[in-house]
Amino acid sequence: MELSRVGDNIGSPGSVLALYSQLLAANTDSTRKQEVWTDRETCLAYSVGSPAEQVKALVDLLAGKGSQLLQVRDKMPDSPLGSQSNESRIPKHSEALLSRVGNDPELGSPSHRLASLMLVEGLTDLQLKEHDFTQVEATRGVWHPARVITLDRLFLPLSRVSIPPRVSLTIGVAGVGKTTLVRHFVHCWARGQVGKGFSRVLPLTFRDLNTYEKLSADRLIQSIFSSIGEASLVATAPDRVLLVLDGLDECKTPLEFSNTMACSDPKKEIQVDHLITNIIRGNLFPEISVWITSRPSAAGQIPGGLVDRMTEIRGLTEEEIKVCLEQMFPEEQNLLGQVLSQVQANRALYLMCTVPAFCRLTGLALGHLYRTRLAVQDIELPLPQTLCELYSWYFRMALGGEGQDKEKVSPRIKQVTQGARKMVGTLGRLAFHGLVKKKYVFYEQDMKAFGVDLALLQNTLCSCLLQREETLASSVAYCFIHLSLQEFVAATYYYSASKRAIFDLFTESGMSWPRLGFLAHFRCAAQRATQAKDGRLDVFLRFLSGLLSPRVNTLLAGSLLSQGEHQSYRDQVAEVLQGFLHPDAAVCARAINVLYCLSELRHTELACSVEEAMRSGTLAGMTSPSHRTALAYLLQMSDICSPEADFSLCLSQHVLQSLLPQLLYCQSLRLDNNQFQDPVMELLGSVLSGKDCRIRKISLAENQIGNKGAKALARSLLVNRSLITLDLRSNSIGPPGAKALADALKINRTLTSLSLQSNVIKDDGVMCVAEALVSNQTISMLQLQKNLIGLIGAQQMADALKQNRSLKALMFSSNTIGDRGAIALAEALKVNQILENLDLQSNSISDMGVTVLMRALCSNQTLSSLNLQENAIGDEGASSVAGALKVNTTLIALYLRGNDVGAAGAKALANALKLNSSLRRLNLQENSLGMDGAIFVASALSENHGSPHDPTQKNIRQDNDSVPALHTHMAGTISLCSVPALHTHTDVTISLCSVPALHTPMAGTMSLCSVPALHTHMAGTISLCSVPALHTPMAGTISLCSVPALHTHTVGTISLCSVPALHTHMDVTISLCSVPALHTPMAGTISLCSVPALHTPMAGTISLCSVPALHTHTVGTISLCSVPALHTPMAGTISLCSVPALHTPMAGTISLCSVPALHTPMAGTISLCSVPALHTPMAGTISLCSVPALHTHTAGTSLCRLQAH
Repeated sequence: MELSRVGDNIGSPGSVLALYSQLLAANTDSTRKQEVWTDRETCLAYSVGSPAEQVKALVDLLAGKGSQLLQVRDKMPDSPLGSQSNESRIPKHSEALLSRVGNDPELGSPSHRLASLMLVEGLTDLQLKEHDFTQVEATRGVWHPARVITLDRLFLPLSRVSIPPRVSLTIGVAGVGKTTLVRHFVHCWARGQVGKGFSRVLPLTFRDLNTYEKLSADRLIQSIFSSIGEASLVATAPDRVLLVLDGLDECKTPLEFSNTMACSDPKKEIQVDHLITNIIRGNLFPEISVWITSRPSAAGQIPGGLVDRMTEIRGLTEEEIKVCLEQMFPEEQNLLGQVLSQVQANRALYLMCTVPAFCRLTGLALGHLYRTRLAVQDIELPLPQTLCELYSWYFRMALGGEGQDKEKVSPRIKQVTQGARKMVGTLGRLAFHGLVKKKYVFYEQDMKAFGVDLALLQNTLCSCLLQREETLASSVAYCFIHLSLQEFVAATYYYSASKRAIFDLFTESGMSWPRLGFLAHFRCAAQRATQAKDGRLDVFLRFLSGLLSPRVNTLLAGSLLSQGEHQSYRDQVAEVLQGFLHPDAAVCARAINVLYCLSELRHTELACSVEEAMRSGTLAGMTSPSHRTALAYLLQMSDICSPEADFSLCLSQHVLQSLLPQLLYCQSLRLDNNQFQDPVMELLGSVLSGKDCRIRKISLAENQIGNKGAKALARSLLVNRSLITLDLRSNSIGPPGAKALADALKINRTLTSLSLQSNVIKDDGVMCVAEALVSNQTISMLQLQKNLIGLIGAQQMADALKQNRSLKALMFSSNTIGDRGAIALAEALKVNQILENLDLQSNSISDMGVTVLMRALCSNQTLSSLNLQENAIGDEGASSVAGALKVNTTLIALYLRGNDVGAAGAKALANALKLNSSLRRLNLQENSLGMDGAIFVASALSENHGSPHDPTQKNIRQDNDSVPALHTHMAGTISLCSVPALHTHTDVTISLCSVPALHTPMAGTMSLCSVPALHTHMAGTISLCSVPALHTPMAGTISLCSVPALHTHTVGTISLCSVPALHTHMDVTISLCSVPALHTPMAGTISLCSVPALHTPMAGTISLCSVPALHTHTVGTISLCSVPALHTPMAGTISLCSVPALHTPMAGTISLCSVPALHTPMAGTISLCSVPALHTPMAGTISLCSVPALHTHTAGTSLCRLQAH
């Protein structure tokens, strides 16, 4: 005893007095409060004579208390004895922990993936009932949005008013890193980085506990570290002790809290499962903190009321998958790229790679495959497309010894290869029976019972399959590296054993009704798997089906399977699997697993047919159980459903009801126009209320939803934590439904966008919504168009806007708020500094209402878009708008189409535009601007977008190219405009203008002008002039002149001349000549010749020939031919034909036709037609038409015309 040593070492009076004062001053009061000794015992210690005698009396008294004093000592942090004792033990304890968990530097890294966890509110049905693979597939690898908590705060209160958790539970699918998390935490705690409130951390695994039949609480603590000593040390400061229980899913006996007797005696030995149950309940060690890790399905054993905090380990993100693979191939970048590309290309593979253990297994298998390809120089070696194919490559790698450290590779690889089938057979039998009994950890006695040779467990094959770990009880535990490997090996055993087994292999005693042949045993396995409620045989059945695939058989033939074994059963197995899709069967996880089995079998016709129907929009007729199951399967695995699952116009209530469990995990769901009524909303409400729900966007537009349906959806919003967008436009929701939704918005904190457009909520409904906006601070988009909302509703909404701090867009168009409603909203805009988009289109607002709105706009600093279309705004209102535009600097888009703005209003707006520097979009269509008003606005826009002090104005976009006042085309466009005063074309445009006085084309334009005296074209223009005396084209122009004597073209011009003797064209000119003997065009010229026999144009020329039989134009020429029957221009030529019925130019040609009724040019052609009423060019054509009113060009055509009022 330490106290005895203190008494024996009493020496000098100084040391005695010092120790005496410390003991009496620091310990006496505390120990008396803890009732370790009485007041009488304290008086006796002080009443003896000399100081040395007092000290000795005190020491004798303390020594007599034994362990009772030790418990108090550690509770006294200020006590010298207590603190020194604790501090002396902590370093040893930390060193012991570090030696056990390892000293890997990555474990203590603050950037470690496991440095933060997700706080969750409880286990979902999916986690409780389904296989880990199914959980990942159903959720598409996307984890539920949740609050994140870091490791250093894992055991701290979440708020100032809460208390620390006593029992914490961390869940995660197999292989996600639960044990790694525990090691990471222990490593960080031992270094003082996390858990600073704990003086002891006691890590224990259920693999350790499985070695005991009975155990007491004291022995439990003693078994962890021998350096800790007595179990009573835990009781010294229990609130500072953390007990870690890792791997509840590996506990050999399920925890039964309802049938376990309470035990509070720490020395009483009881069954291990009872001991753990009592610790969790708090009957034993009630003050220590307990941290348990488990797979989700096993975590359901613990009643939710006993868990104070639940966290979940998320999987890998896309970037983390890449990092994981990079660490596997640090010096093989080419190999890394190939592996990464294959993972990203296979959706099923990518989803599973979000689990770190599976990601590493995948990397090893694919790495071996690509190395094999390189070694045998066979680039046609097929890549794995199914799970079974991937694991077959992993098995081949294990046989070859890859993936292991060299020092671990057994020298008897050849022997292992030869005995692989026997070894895998024994391990497979062990794995299969473990799978059936939910046993995932095996000990030496288990190995011996199944005939596993322990001496061979160190070879390469086994080391790739099994993980070996020594327990605290000095025994050895084995488990498969990943649960899926146990399932794969179990499937190979069942596959091989079924050919000679007479009885049911699932029966433990081996006695059952006889089952002869592989097909009978496969049917038995399929029945067992589909009947299992927890899905534990799902992946086993996938592997069993996949082993029948020809590719897998080829990969494993000779090493694990016999060549061609059971291949004749492939079609029969497919029929067996499809037989489990009963007509009355719901689309459940077991049924979907059948589709996964068919995929492993490479029997994908069903899934492919449904996927094609989804792509083509013909899904409506596919309502059979098999089709519904295939649809649910595709929701998980198909890229077509990844961004949005669109089931518009194709679902009935019955089909929707069968798909509900799978719709839970769709990120975005569109169910428009399905005639859904209120009962369907009850079903969808149950989905949205589920803990599993991952739906973030749902559209229910254009159905038949009434108030009852709206109320059902509202109830789900009270508990839903995932939905951010709800679209209910074009239904029949009235004020009661709107009130229910509004009440839900007072509680819901995730919804950001709500559309009630085209319903009948009226003023009463919008009043409820406005009331909700006062407290709701998450809604940012609210659409209330076409809802019969009047003045009262507008006033209520305005009052809400004065207080709301989240709404950014309010769509209020097609209601009847009038001027008074606009005035109320204007008052709100003076206060609100959040709203950015306000839509008041078609609301009977006149100049009075607009004037007040504009006053508010002068002070508002956030509104960027204002829609006032189709109101009654005149010149006075436009003047108010102009006044606001001179001041406002935030408005970007202003829509005034369909009002009564005249020339005066246009002039006011024009003056404002000269000063405004923020407006980017202005719509003035369908007003009464007139010619003068259009000119005012156009002139202002010209100055505005060309402002030298603000070059960004060159990017102003207009909404209507048919109004010249708004027509400010950019460089590179083809500009056709009939109002020259408004025509300010830019460089490199093609300009056609009818008023020469206003026509001043710039360099690079194509200029066509009918008045030569006014025609002063610049270099680079294309010049066509009818008066040669005035025609003096400059170099670079295209010159067409009818008087040769006056025609003095320069180098680079296009020359057209009718007198050959005067025609001395130069290189690169365009030559048109009527005398062939004198016509010797050079390459690059445009050649027009009337004598075909002499006409041999070169590639690159423009060829015009009157005799088609001799006309053999080449690619790149411009072909003009008078005989259509012989006229078959090639793509890339310019085709001019006089007989439209025979004129079918190819895409890419320029088509000119005189008979519009027969003129149907293809997309990509340039179409010129003289009869607009018949002219309907296709999208993508360039259309030129002389009568704008009749010209109905399609999207992609180019046209500009005047619409003056």
